[in-house]
Amino acid sequence: RRAKQPPVAARLQARDFPARGTQLTEKFAVNKAAVNAAAIASAHLARVSDAVSNATLIKSQVSDYTRVSTDRRLMEAEANRMGMLNERASKAAVFIARVETVHEKNDLRKAELAAQTAHKLEAAKQKRERKLSAIQFKGADATAKAKYIAVNAAKDAAAAAALLAAKTEVAVNRRDRFLSLVASKAAFFNARHEHTIAAKREQQLSDAKHNVAKLESKMAAADYLHTLDMRLRQSKAALTNERVANVVERQRLAGAVSPMIESAKIRAGQYLAFERRCEALTDIAMKANHFVRKAVRTTAIAEMKAKEATDTMRANLEGRMAAATERKEELMATAGAMAGGGPQTPVKALKAVAGRGRPGAPPAPR
Repeated sequence: RRAKQPPVAARLQARDFPARGTQLTEKFAVNKAAVNAAAIASAHLARVSDAVSNATLIKSQVSDYTRVSTDRRLMEAEANRMGMLNERASKAAVFIARVETVHEKNDLRKAELAAQTAHKLEAAKQKRERKLSAIQFKGADATAKAKYIAVNAAKDAAAAAALLAAKTEVAVNRRDRFLSLVASKAAFFNARHEHTIAAKREQQLSDAKHNVAKLESKMAAADYLHTLDMRLRQSKAALTNERVANVVERQRLAGAVSPMIESAKIRAGQYLAFERRCEALTDIAMKANHFVRKAVRTTAIAEMKAKEATDTMRANLEGRMAAATERKEELMATAGAMAGGGPQTPVKALKAVAGRGRPGAPPAPR
């Protein structure tokens, strides 16, 4: 790194000189270069001397500070060591004094304990002797009392044994009488219990037979109702078939003039009759099934009213049979009248006949 020029050299270089001849100019240039070199050397020497003087000063200062600080630290360490030694010495003296005090107290305490122990041993010995004498006296007294009690106990035992023998004999007699009474009562109650059980068994058997008979009668009644219902259905079906046959015959008789039209009407009437017959049979089957289930449930729940219900249903069935017979006769008469002639059409006549059923029956489906 190039050193900075001193201010003198800078001023000399910046100075303007008057114009001279060629020789003077060359001489002046040489002198100027020498001056510049001398200025640079002097500046460098000044910087070197300053650096050396600064380094020497710093080294001397560091050595002085190191020596002073080392002496100070040695003195402080010595003072601390002496303080610690003095403190430890004082603590040791206090501890030694305390140990001596404790040793003296222990010696005094040992002497006191030895005196107290000797005194207590003497007192305990005297107390033990007193207790032994008292125990001996109590033992002698207890022995005398035991002998007295044993003699009295022997006397009391003899008297108690005699009294116990008498009481035992009385208790045995009383127990025998009581056991005989209890045995007689037990035999009576056992006989009565067996009689009651036998009566209950006979009653249960008779009730079971009665219930079986009731159930058989109810089942027979239900079978009879089912048979009557089937007969009623068969009669209704036969009546319907007969009615349809009459209508068909009448249609055949009335269809002599227009065979094609009347045959179509006959087929329509047969179809309507078949539908009505199917619906009627389905309705009758549903009603019969409901009626049978209701009759069986009613007979199972109301046992006391089974006979009256059976009579009532039998009367109703006979009335229905009579009504069915009357309707059959009416239908036969109507069919004969319709077969005799008249302007009424077969389909309308069939609807009129089907509409006249039993009382309360629903109208024929349209």
